[in-house]
Amino acid sequence: MFELKSEDLVLKVYKERDVALVSVVDLSSDTTWGPTPAFAMEILSIVLRREGCGDTETTIEAGDGWIEVTQTTDDLVFSASVTVRFSIQDGEVVARILAGQIKEPRPELSLLAGVSLLPDLMSAGKGGCLLLPIRNGALCYPECHPNSSERFLIYGEQHQWELMPMLPYCGAVRKEGVSALIAIADQGECDAQCRVDIDPDGQGSAGFSMRYRHTMIDPVDPIERVVRFVPLSGKEAGYAGVGRRMQRYVLEKSGRGTLAERAAVNPDIAYAANSFVLKIMHACKEIGSIDGTGELKVFTTFDQAREKLSALKEAGIEKLYVQLTGWNLEGHDGAWPTRFPVEPALGGEDALRRLIEYGQSLGYQMQVHDNYADFMLRSPDFNGARCVGSLYGGPLKRGCWAGGINYPVWGLSYTDDELSGQLAKVKDLGASGIAYLDAMGIPLEVSYNEAQGEARYRRACADGVNRIVRAARETYGAASVETGYLYCAMECDYIGSTFLEKVKLTTDLADTFVPVWLMAVKGFVIVNLTDTMQGAIDFGHNADQTISERMLTMAEYGLLPRNEITATRGSWGYPLEPTLEAMLIEYKLIVNELSNLAYASLTDHQILERDKDKYVSLSTFSDGTTILADHIHSRLEINGRDYPLPNGYKKRPA
Repeated sequence: MFELKSEDLVLKVYKERDVALVSVVDLSSDTTWGPTPAFAMEILSIVLRREGCGDTETTIEAGDGWIEVTQTTDDLVFSASVTVRFSIQDGEVVARILAGQIKEPRPELSLLAGVSLLPDLMSAGKGGCLLLPIRNGALCYPECHPNSSERFLIYGEQHQWELMPMLPYCGAVRKEGVSALIAIADQGECDAQCRVDIDPDGQGSAGFSMRYRHTMIDPVDPIERVVRFVPLSGKEAGYAGVGRRMQRYVLEKSGRGTLAERAAVNPDIAYAANSFVLKIMHACKEIGSIDGTGELKVFTTFDQAREKLSALKEAGIEKLYVQLTGWNLEGHDGAWPTRFPVEPALGGEDALRRLIEYGQSLGYQMQVHDNYADFMLRSPDFNGARCVGSLYGGPLKRGCWAGGINYPVWGLSYTDDELSGQLAKVKDLGASGIAYLDAMGIPLEVSYNEAQGEARYRRACADGVNRIVRAARETYGAASVETGYLYCAMECDYIGSTFLEKVKLTTDLADTFVPVWLMAVKGFVIVNLTDTMQGAIDFGHNADQTISERMLTMAEYGLLPRNEITATRGSWGYPLEPTLEAMLIEYKLIVNELSNLAYASLTDHQILERDKDKYVSLSTFSDGTTILADHIHSRLEINGRDYPLPNGYKKRPA
């Protein structure tokens, strides 16, 4: 028996029938997790074309503050050796896969595919739940899903993008308010695969397999994989405790300080943090043509947009963070990476400059919606060598939008001059404020284009995205992206999508959604709720989205309002006039009444009552503000005081 101890934690490692077993004893809650195998090797047999492992030999060694477990298997089908070092740091168990001690003695026949660390350690049954990083965060009650399993990579995979695993954690609550244990992928998180397994009796576990490859030709990330196992007890033993721990993780890993600290030296961030976000849709081609030859539909000319800004100002909306969308050649997603000439059907470059200048004269922050993530084949600037390489040869395809089939860019393939030059050229239009970068972050990819060098693994994909974000920050002073995958959210100042909306997932294991991601990032980045028109207009599919419900959600999480407008009705956005009253109602609540939440973090969140999909929650923010959001009876309390909601607001027919 080998043991490591800290004030509240005991780590036990011992061997039984040539298997190294590990137990974690949380003294603060008097809870023992395990025993479970120290790890399991997942070896890709080239000849069998499947993953497995042969008979292993196991050794355990101990040193000053660490215990190492080595497993070795060597036959003609499966052959590898892995060493994992366990230690206790700051009251948390740290498991480190030692990169220098990984051996693949027969690479012609088998290769290491992954290492599952402490499988089944984080387990729960009846009365407990599993903590899953699906979208904002999800709870899975294993007793409801006997004989189930799920596998997904942190930071996404295109074939199951709907899961949106934006944070590198998973875990289990043995008993809420008593004991929980989470794993945080601290290094190698881009290759951390969350694994959920539930047996026929409803006992479930969640954990990480740290992946090295999925096919025999995958480039391997040389970084050491490190996972921290974090015991949570008392009031921390629940999803809110996970949110607080992940908030600390974000601040420590990013090194960029809080949103308030950045706003103190950047007036553009300070402005946007307490404003209404407005997306003006100018033009887009009809979607459906794979070569991008659909008819261009003009929704708002630049001169018409000036009229809309005037109407908003006259109505009393003083602060707008404006994102002009579809200004570029062939409109929104029309011909990336070609931006210029500015689309003539909208009025051309001179009219765009006048629009930007006019908006700024009204006191609005005027930015353009830009994209450095996608290439379209119809663009005269298309370069397949700059795209993610497909496993099957040629550039990878990821969708079909207005410009036809779109091909994701390998961000590291841009030259510095290309990237900074394009950003500077767009800025020269007069745009200022927080740069908006569409289609980032993306589900991470491996590039199989060998001409792009050795660094073609998922972490390099993240590095390429972040290179673009940092270049935008250098150009404008601040940057934003569309989605909140943490690998790029840590480089941003604003995130355009919260992923609170209901979608059909590729798994049924998400029983309840909880705001772990919002707790992790609120107070670090600006986040908004989309879109006011959903609460103001009856589109036939949005009956549950009312202005009152939107206000409850924005207040509950401290989100900014956002709307997407046009001058004429089309397939994007909605004309301003039918939504203006609703915009003013939301503006009054968030920008005026709750302006103090602009920089506040969400420090606590509790579900007080639940009735099917409706619930009553109590949110606490770092400035002391409390929000009671009663989604059952449509009632809002701010610091114990009722705030009137427009429950009588009637949606207009579309």
